[in-house]
Amino acid sequence: MKNMAEKTIEETIREISDSFTGKFFIERRSSEGIVEKRDTVFDTALVALELYKITKNPSYLQRCFSYFEENVVEIEEGYFRWRYNAPRSLPGLPPFPPDVDSTALVLSVFALAEQEGMYIPPQMSSTRNKEQFRELLHPEGIRTWFGDFRQDEIPDPVVTSAVALFYARAKLRDEVACHLQETLNNQIMKLGNMPEATTYYPFGKAYLAARATEISAYERTFLDRNAGASLDHFLEQATIGNTLEAAWIGTAAAERGIRKTAEQAKEYILRTRQKNGLWSWEPVHNQKTYWQHGHGVLTTLFAGEALQAIESFE
Repeated sequence: MKNMAEKTIEETIREISDSFTGKFFIERRSSEGIVEKRDTVFDTALVALELYKITKNPSYLQRCFSYFEENVVEIEEGYFRWRYNAPRSLPGLPPFPPDVDSTALVLSVFALAEQEGMYIPPQMSSTRNKEQFRELLHPEGIRTWFGDFRQDEIPDPVVTSAVALFYARAKLRDEVACHLQETLNNQIMKLGNMPEATTYYPFGKAYLAARATEISAYERTFLDRNAGASLDHFLEQATIGNTLEAAWIGTAAAERGIRKTAEQAKEYILRTRQKNGLWSWEPVHNQKTYWQHGHGVLTTLFAGEALQAIESFE
């Protein structure tokens, strides 16, 4: 089916790229219909990383440096940490503590920028900050929150994958990396029976498939034979219900050589593009079940990355 958008996808990505200042405002929607916009470290890092992956231009990483340095919320034993700066659902509660997801994504931005030859502040280096994740290791991955917040919570595998991806991007290898590899391989083995949503990601199963594929692109031996077979089986059988699923499953399918699924994802993505050139708001992540966080720009960047991967595969 022909898409009716007037702009090419390349023009849309270029407009997003040109307007990115190094700070991104996510649109969060409540179950009661409330809509708010708020700048967040996490989503700024997501946008910068997606722009870098699509355009191969590291300047989008560098644009975030000042914002990230201004928003360090905790320096513990010389380690730098960040938090998702959304307010709590109930008034009067203290702010969220620093979290692993935001911290790993920000450190990924600095690690990739350094590999591109850019100067980064020494205190932001990967080797200096990696040890802080050791204390959060859990038999099923890594805990989401620094400190004693929600200590009994079972790790979200997508959060675990964010730290594993940081380690892969930064080319770090130690006991923490081995633990993340082992636990994520175990999660991938269960992918077919996993619920669609993880704790913090409404479409976490699809996102985990894309993340695992991206990690294995950096580190070819990351997925063992059984986990790789399980991932391929999931992709061969995957059903697509929205654009984010199409983008994440399509990207993974293209990278893994699953042609039929990649073609189905491409068709879905092209069919759902809006006339303004963007794709619609869809929830990338959530704050429990009350707030869901997304943006048409984020959906568009994930869709653009998928189309690029699929076209390279074809």
